[in-house]
Parts: sequence; C-alpha cells; structure tokens
Amino acid sequence: MSKVDTVLRCRAHECCERCETHQNSDRKNDEQHHNDDYSSNHVLQHSGNVTVMSKPVGPYTPLVRAGNTMYVSGQLGLADGALVEGLDAQVRQAMANLAALLEAEGASLSNIVKTTVLLDSIDDYAEMNTAYTESFGDHRPARAAFAVDALPLGGLVEIEAIAVVD
Repeated sequence: MSKVDTVLRCRAHECCERCETHQNSDRKNDEQHHNDDYSSNHVLQHSGNVTVMSKPVGPYTPLVRAGNTMYVSGQLGLADGALVEGLDAQVRQAMANLAALLEAEGASLSNIVKTTVLLDSIDDYAEMNTAYTESFGDHRPARAAFAVDALPLGGLVEIEAIAVVD
C-alpha cells in the first residue's frame, strides 16, 4: 500500500484518533488493520450511524476524504441490508445513505458539488428527478445521469457524490 493510500484510507474514517484497534495496539499493525476487509462494518462503525447504513456490497470504501474534498461511493437504496421497494423509495434511501456518510464527517448534502446518478432504466429519469430534487431542497449540485445495463443487487438507482467542506 502506498503512503498516500494509507493516509487517504485513514482519513476516510479518521480512525487513528478513535479506533479501538489503534488505541489498544502499538500501531505496528496499523497498515494491516487498514488492509483487513476495509469495506467491513469497521468503517460503518466510525460513520456513527450503523443502524441506517448497510454494509457495502463490494470491496470499496464508502467515503474517502482527501483534504477538504470527500468522495462518496455510489449508494444504492439499501436499508438494513436490503433494497427498499420502488424507484422513489430507492432514490430517497440512497440520498439518506449519502447524507449519513457525510454527516459522520461533519458535512451535509449542501456540501455536495457533483453527483452521478446511475439508473437501471432511462425511462425512470423523470421520477428520479422528483425524489432527487426533494432530497436536496434548493441546493442544485452539478450532475450527470445515465442509464446502465444493470446495478448491483438489482437496484433501480445508484448515486455517488463529491462534497467539499471549508
């Protein structure tokens, strides 16, 4: 693992300050700690909202912080490990998942500067827009939206974001 990767992974959940693994070790195993199943619930425990967030569906970090910029991996409409029913509900849950990850880092949806929306069907574009704009209120980040062949777990929508804090 590169030095930069280690720093970014650590900052993603700032565990060096709070993590029991680090507090109870001599830090010799820090790099191994960051390599061990990084997408496990360990990251989500640092999010401060374990009951809202579901475990990631792949080997990725839900949020990476690099300086004042946060990159939030694509969020499905998952609650308690399962997709919620319907496009509207999945958009709202994906947005709630984004908000929970950002809030754990001291940010909010209003800090988002860019999103990418992946749809299972472009025919769902108008319905997605309704739930999406209601979730953001008056805030309108830059956005790309397009249809893909399929999404993980049979999801109807996935939303990723870039946020900036001062």
